[in-house]
Amino acid sequence: MSIHSSPRGRICGALSVCLCAIWNQASGAEEPDVLVTASRIPERIDETLWSATVLTRADIESSQASSLQELLASVAGIDIDNAGGLGKATTVFMRGAESDHTLLLVDGLRIGSATLGLPPFEHIPMEQIERVEIVRGPRSVLYGSDAVGGVIQVFTRDAGAPGFDVGASLSGGSHDTRHVAAHIGGRGARGWLRLGAESLDTNGFNSCSGSLEPPGGCYTFEPDDDGFRSRTGTLNAGVRLGESVTAELRALAVDGRTEYDGTFTNMTEIGERAASLHVGAALGSAWRLRAAVGHSVDEQENFIDGSFQSRFDTKRDTASVQIEGSVASRLRLIAGVDYQDDRIDSTTQYARTSRGATGVFGELRASFEHWSVLGGLRVEDNEQFGSHVVGNVGIARSLGSAHRLTASWGTAFHMPTFNELYFPDGIGNPALAPEESESLELGVDGARGRLRWSVHAFQTDFDELIAFDLTSFTSLNVAEARIRGAELQADWRGAGWRVGGHVTLLDAENLSEGADRGKRLPRRARTSAALEVRRTWAHGALGARARWEGARYNELSNDVRLGGFLTVDLLAEQSLGSAWTVQARVTNLLDRRYSTSAFFEQDGRNFGVTLRYRLASR
Repeated sequence: MSIHSSPRGRICGALSVCLCAIWNQASGAEEPDVLVTASRIPERIDETLWSATVLTRADIESSQASSLQELLASVAGIDIDNAGGLGKATTVFMRGAESDHTLLLVDGLRIGSATLGLPPFEHIPMEQIERVEIVRGPRSVLYGSDAVGGVIQVFTRDAGAPGFDVGASLSGGSHDTRHVAAHIGGRGARGWLRLGAESLDTNGFNSCSGSLEPPGGCYTFEPDDDGFRSRTGTLNAGVRLGESVTAELRALAVDGRTEYDGTFTNMTEIGERAASLHVGAALGSAWRLRAAVGHSVDEQENFIDGSFQSRFDTKRDTASVQIEGSVASRLRLIAGVDYQDDRIDSTTQYARTSRGATGVFGELRASFEHWSVLGGLRVEDNEQFGSHVVGNVGIARSLGSAHRLTASWGTAFHMPTFNELYFPDGIGNPALAPEESESLELGVDGARGRLRWSVHAFQTDFDELIAFDLTSFTSLNVAEARIRGAELQADWRGAGWRVGGHVTLLDAENLSEGADRGKRLPRRARTSAALEVRRTWAHGALGARARWEGARYNELSNDVRLGGFLTVDLLAEQSLGSAWTVQARVTNLLDRRYSTSAFFEQDGRNFGVTLRYRLASR
């Protein structure tokens, strides 16, 4: 079969044709995005040494994504494993690393469960997101444990430009989905305030087709719809104290209930709480001090047919202080201290219920002529596992004004979760060791007018990789694993058109001794691609989006193969005057039936309509 006769070939071929076309049309220029996640300070995305993607509020609204996992699914280097629709358990594999190797931050604050060790991507409310920054590659130097495959940071919406701002949206769609959101805010000369609220209800669909035997599924047959409900509130308030000091408070609260199929539990009530206080102060003209404290809560209560079964609560306190500035005219330093304390409270008995860690970090960057180099180091002391030292180095070489070569090397680590260590009935394994990784990346980035593109190749080697064996039903250290991959990305915007996409190749291999040596790590697609075409005019837009993901295996033994799939979405929007906009979408137009983990279904063809209102007084 030729490549152009397969779905993957059609996507790659279409992407190539579009890229060639927009290369020939490119003219003019567009300012690159600014991000803070890659280096913990603002920098242009075309100056960072790490592969990164920024999704603005305009990108989020134009995508019409109903969830954060849907938004991330079309980003290069990301595989999504979802257990059956909105509100269901969702894990993110970034560049083939494990699901708990992606660090999720909300306004700089770690959130999620210390027992599961998984970020709650499925519970982040879409209408409260201002921007999403995705940084691929190891960033443990700046963030400590978990930042192995990369970091995803969600910034909640703030008061925006000076003046008064009020808005609302109302959505409806398939599976009797109802979504309402509203906000009110304002910004003055020295202060700002924004309040947001959101409500989401859906009847869902049957999330699991059933399996009574390993190696996967829900181990029961419950052919009913599995719904989801969530209620959200957000607060962003800040004040400027003099000319050089600012203080800002951000808070997020989510309450929800999700239904699913299961033998021991089939409904979970969830609560997510996150609050953080950020203070920044200029120290002269060359230095700045930033400090933050945060508190987050992750609550889960599990039920079977309405009868209470178990509770898992996490409380997390964090604090950080960092200083950044210019040591010399071409030398920049960022250094600081992070503290984190996790405590769990559960009806399940754990041998240990708390753990703290303190990390000291520094990263130095020098720029001269056409070169840029950096080096970083972190020493983190974990009260359970002792000290870990990680480092990174990077170098970039500009080739004229439009192209740049980059190379980076870094190490990272991940501490075992409380479930991996201590969950009863032999599922936990107290003998687990922390995971360690070493990564190398080579890249070339370029721009021509309104076209921006990049090609990055990477390799990550793991020692003591932790995996859950669905055959033995226990956590174990896979002694060695290796992940190799490459990402091609391109994006062109101008003259009323936007064309963009990516092709990702991934080889995630188990290198440990034993029967599974040489087999692929589970639930990572070997190939994936996405292509989006969008046409805009003065009062509206039309768009089409296609996503291809290749086959993957469900478990370490590679016994159950999950087939590849191609989805196509159609999007439209139209302004109705200066304050109103209506949007409509058809997703999975071809009604493909597919799973990202065995027996857990993904939605077929579905529809949605959104009405937006926004009034701003400037």
